[in-house]
Amino acid sequence: DAAETGEGSGRGFTINVPLEAGYSDACLWLACSEVLLPAARRFQPDLILVSAGVDAVEGDPLGGCMLTSKCLGQITSELCALAEELCDGRLVLSLEGGYSEEVLRDSVGEIFDALLMPEARKNGGPTAAAATTAAPPFSEPPKSLLKRPP
Repeated sequence: DAAETGEGSGRGFTINVPLEAGYSDACLWLACSEVLLPAARRFQPDLILVSAGVDAVEGDPLGGCMLTSKCLGQITSELCALAEELCDGRLVLSLEGGYSEEVLRDSVGEIFDALLMPEARKNGGPTAAAATTAAPPFSEPPKSLLKRPP
């Protein structure tokens, strides 16, 4: 429910972004870039916790959505950078959904690749920017999630 914003001293700290059934990469990317990441910057968390379900990836028998595993990997890369920016890299992802072995394999693989990207940069491997430029998960690349506020 988009109208739910929290109660008492927590009012204003709950943000829900309802998405239509069948949503795709571009829709999730837009929700993150325009709503969730700006809210995280305003909140300035000490830790970022992510309930990382993959049942919204196309091919999952329950999700009914059209996300790609590559999109989840790219968003994970952006979350890693956001965690570095806001809370000294403290980021916890908890796998909580996904009901297709193939979708789980591919999605968790993309997420792990994104989590390991900082290590690849230290060792002279590709940067996240190079990886996302080489193979964006969208037909038309959206604005970067990490657009810095003016």
